[in-house]
Amino acid sequence: MHTKLAAGVAGLLLLATASWARAEPILVAEVKSSGFPAEDLGGRLSGTFDGTFVGTVGSNAATFTAPFVVTGGSFASAFGGVGATASLVSNLSNFQSTVTGMTGVDSQPAFGGDLFAEVETYAASPDLYGVTSTQHVMFDFDEIRIDGLGGQYASAGPGSVLMAHMGKIYNFGGQLYLTFWFDRTTFNVPDGTLTVVESADFLTAVVSHQVIDPIPEPSTWAALALTTLGAGGWLLRRRRRR
Repeated sequence: MHTKLAAGVAGLLLLATASWARAEPILVAEVKSSGFPAEDLGGRLSGTFDGTFVGTVGSNAATFTAPFVVTGGSFASAFGGVGATASLVSNLSNFQSTVTGMTGVDSQPAFGGDLFAEVETYAASPDLYGVTSTQHVMFDFDEIRIDGLGGQYASAGPGSVLMAHMGKIYNFGGQLYLTFWFDRTTFNVPDGTLTVVESADFLTAVVSHQVIDPIPEPSTWAALALTTLGAGGWLLRRRRRR
């Protein structure tokens, strides 16, 4: 009976942990704009941002979040003033390699889901700002949103759906870069809402990247605990009956 119980408990534990085993790993990269000239939105807001790229391997979507440190601009006060920190976020999608034609955060499985490791093998771009290389990964982004005080925000992004594929990850001289190119910025500030049509780049360097396994969700631990405790209680009851 004890052998059957042990087998049953083992099976239940395996079942409870199966959802964790099936969960896709996460691609994480640290990305920095510091070291470059402060990004400038038409003289109205400028700043630097060092943030984090997070994408689920096996998907075609990721997020980029960062604190945005204000360095100047006529609307700087709406974002806390020079030296203040606002919040920057962007949703990324539709990653596509110009080398393989494959899509997704894990373009080539040979790199274990690390899209950045793949791009490191691409031919280097001969022009950092123009990004003239044909070997890169393109992606869409809905906007780069910078949230300030009291609901004020700046939103930079593509001017139309037809121009949405305007982000790139590429290799320049052995250094990886992630860039956002946009041609429209909307400011919602105390004086009203202002939309500016202009072209600009947000240029960032990828300083580290790795694929990590997800941690178990609380519900998984709860299932494991209940399974183990329940089986233990059943065993005690069986022993008392003898």
